[in-house]
Amino acid sequence: MAGDIELLLVQDDPADVLLMSADFLTNRLTRSVQIASNAAIALAYLAGSTPFARPGRPDLVLLDLNLPGGDGRVVLRHIRADPATAAVPVVLLVDSPAAEEILRAESLQVQGYAVKPIDFDRLVAIVGSLSELGFWFPSRHRAL
Repeated sequence: MAGDIELLLVQDDPADVLLMSADFLTNRLTRSVQIASNAAIALAYLAGSTPFARPGRPDLVLLDLNLPGGDGRVVLRHIRADPATAAVPVVLLVDSPAAEEILRAESLQVQGYAVKPIDFDRLVAIVGSLSELGFWFPSRHRAL
């Protein structure tokens, strides 16, 4: 996994946000981490709506499905519907090991999941496996 990835972390738990973003940046696995604490902020980032100057184009999305004020599924549908982000890998952040049943039952178009609290080594392995499956993480620089 290259260190030039722009990561969008959609997560409402401040402790999880702090730990995950620090781990990714400290270990130089990402160039930048954009954080959205709810679905509305994630959608604004992706659309380039206020307060963002232009649409965000992450190389990877870590998405919590259970967000305050909205459902992570709304964010996932937006990502898949927009041609600019349709192929972006999405890894779900879930509270239960039963996530595999959720993925199958709902036919969610994601590339994997990680159970919270996130084990950093496990998350790195998931993201690394995306490269092996043919996902390409281009180097991009998009100022917000």
